[in-house]
Amino acid sequence: MRAAAAVALGAAVALLSLTLLVLAAHTRNGGPGPTATPAAGAEPPGRYIVILGSAACPHCRAMEAFFEEKLPGVAYFCDIDARGSSCWRAFSLLVAERVTLGVPTIVVCDAESHRVDGIVVGEYEDAGWWRSILSNGVSTGNATTIPVYIGGRLAGFVGARLGGMGSLYNLLCRETLADARALG
Repeated sequence: MRAAAAVALGAAVALLSLTLLVLAAHTRNGGPGPTATPAAGAEPPGRYIVILGSAACPHCRAMEAFFEEKLPGVAYFCDIDARGSSCWRAFSLLVAERVTLGVPTIVVCDAESHRVDGIVVGEYEDAGWWRSILSNGVSTGNATTIPVYIGGRLAGFVGARLGGMGSLYNLLCRETLADARALG
């Protein structure tokens, strides 16, 4: 299992540069980009969580309920079943890049540094672990590297070219947050 995850994440690192070029071209050609994001100040301060999931998924519903009960106000459910939405596009990108193959896929967003702080695949209900991530960030991440966890265990990293984190942050955090709020 660990070797398979490492291979999948290695492939994701290799393909991420191409994806960033596609995202940049899409933005230049009038597609969603920074102008399609919420107005300044619309993001929660500090770190927040976007749960990419499906209403039909029991693990997704469990994570949504977990955050509502244990860490209220920090998590936003983003329904990937809304085809064409940024929720669907973000999840499709992560699947295409072999970062994830299922839901829930949880994105930790840092509104202050404008970067994806980490990605967690699967249901993981350890309130202490999540509090630490939300308070201190993910120690292994940086401006060009996103740690990927399966549950609470580090599985590998996804690399973003220098300057590419902004495009990923816009799609995986800002745009999905706006859709999560709009789709309710």
